[in-house]
Amino acid sequence: MRKASNNKLSNTLIRSKKMKLESVFKVSQKKTKLSKKQKGNTIQFLSKKLTRIYIYLICFTSIAIVLSFFNIYLFLTTNSFVQQKSTVTVTNKNLIIYWNYFLSKNNQYLPGWIELSKLELENGNYTKALEAYKKAKLIDPNSNVVKELSTKFGD
Repeated sequence: MRKASNNKLSNTLIRSKKMKLESVFKVSQKKTKLSKKQKGNTIQFLSKKLTRIYIYLICFTSIAIVLSFFNIYLFLTTNSFVQQKSTVTVTNKNLIIYWNYFLSKNNQYLPGWIELSKLELENGNYTKALEAYKKAKLIDPNSNVVKELSTKFGD
């Protein structure tokens, strides 16, 4: 007897749950109709939201354009590579003056002639670099550094 009453109770619970689920499903399937006032409010809300999005988009684009132009301006005006190269050239010229003076007093100093040859090559003075190389070769023709320089001069 108890089993039968338990089965009836469980069946009624299952039916009630099914009915609740069916009613919820039917309500969710019904199309909700909005009044004109509600439609107007939603349209106003959406238009305000879109307006904000457009404003944010315009601001972001404007900032990106301004930063791009500023970056291009800095790139074109600084010319850092040209400034660095001219500084190296000035330094090379000072070193060339120094080595010419030093070698006029110590003309048998091999590292000085090698360095002067390299500096003149960097500066683009091929004939002066060749003269310094030849003097270094006269001092020590078997030097490894002189042999390395000979590849640059094709000797």
